[in-house]
Amino acid sequence: MYGGTYLVGTRWALSAREPLLKEARPRIGGTIQQLTGTSG
Repeated sequence: MYGGTYLVGTRWALSAREPLLKEARPRIGGTIQQLTGTSG
């Protein structure tokens, strides 16, 4: 997974800027998570 801010549901993840995720969350659910990138 790439680093960034995601709105994560049980079977989906949406990447966008945090203000947009906060706006969408009441309508579609999920939790906002900050993820760091992995290298390998």
